[in-house]
Amino acid sequence: MSTGSRPPRPRALFVAALLLLTLVLAGVLALQAHRTFLDHRATAERVLRDNARLAAARFAQRVGMELYYSTFWPTVEALSHAKAGAPGTPLPSPTKLAVGLDSAAAHFLKRARYSFRFDLATRRLETAGGAPAPQGDSPANGGPGSGPQPQPQPQPTPPSGGGAAPFPSSSHPCGVTSTAPAWQHVVWIVMENKAASQVMGSSGAPYLNGLAGACGAATSFFAESHPSLPNYIAMTSGSTQGITDDAAPSSHQLGVPSIFSQLGGDWRALQESMPANCAKANSGSYAVRHNPAAYYTNIASACAMQDVPLGATPDISARFTFITPNLCSDMHDCSVSQGDGWLAGWVPRILDSPEYRSGTTAVFITFDEDDHSANNHIATVVVAPSTPAGTVDATRYDHYSLLRTTEEMLGLMPLGSAMSAPSMRGGMHL
Repeated sequence: MSTGSRPPRPRALFVAALLLLTLVLAGVLALQAHRTFLDHRATAERVLRDNARLAAARFAQRVGMELYYSTFWPTVEALSHAKAGAPGTPLPSPTKLAVGLDSAAAHFLKRARYSFRFDLATRRLETAGGAPAPQGDSPANGGPGSGPQPQPQPQPTPPSGGGAAPFPSSSHPCGVTSTAPAWQHVVWIVMENKAASQVMGSSGAPYLNGLAGACGAATSFFAESHPSLPNYIAMTSGSTQGITDDAAPSSHQLGVPSIFSQLGGDWRALQESMPANCAKANSGSYAVRHNPAAYYTNIASACAMQDVPLGATPDISARFTFITPNLCSDMHDCSVSQGDGWLAGWVPRILDSPEYRSGTTAVFITFDEDDHSANNHIATVVVAPSTPAGTVDATRYDHYSLLRTTEEMLGLMPLGSAMSAPSMRGGMHL
């Protein structure tokens, strides 16, 4: 009988093969996990890069807008008012350029030392005014002080009898300051379906007429279209977006820029009688066609949070607040006097709010359209601390002007037709 080693048993071979297979699978899984890790890392890095690019682009856009509104825009606006482009016309001095401008442009030009004009054909350079004096070169510092000195900033108008300037409030809403502030809040209240002649001068609207007399009235303000919805979309996006009816948001899903999307999370819509946040269907005296935020699909998540029923105390803490009365309160289904009574009850609450009393809030009361009787001529009243009492501005404006004015006040780029619409800031001292 042989005493040599016996051949491996089949069970040992099976175990060895199983161990080998396990090692191979472990290696494959480890390799797959490594590849997955690399893929996830690459995805994360790509997302971070994209977010960094987006943040940089947003920052650059914001800086560009600030530069535009602080330097380029006032200068171009000033030159357009000066009408000094014709050859041979004497070049005006910087102080004369400021005539007729709004307060922002005029404030900028008060710091200007000289103006210039360059003829591209002849390469001739003309200047007017004096070159800026070196820092500290003033009579007070012993210097020659040959250049014009900076003008002092206008101060708020004190109340009669002297003393500190009053806070703006419902009892004294306008003419409180002689210069426009850096606006923090803008509020719109949109009424319904009345021509200017049915409201302004009407005995049925004593509150709105009194407010216009105490503040400002735009006497040549026009809506864009009929029926309601195209006007609401126009005033918030710069275009009617081709809408010609009052259909619900399900028929008009708008993925276009609007003042709401421009402001991100810093807007609010207050809708009287709306049954739930951002309701997209009519309910009782709530009409969705009067709630433009509900139509923009690119702000759907924000709408669900920021488009809310009007409460007992209106919250105007956002930079932009859009207020819609219900179908009776807005004069659509009820009389002018009932709508005026609603304004008399709600507007003082806004004017006595901390935001308005801070002096950095402006309120616009307008209408969506007329009743087809007056070529869409509608009433618009402007309430702001810097608007002198009794201001009457006969410039032809429309809802695009309202949008442009608001966007300028909040440091936003004008959308669509608002870009070419006349601004109300100069006429209303905003």
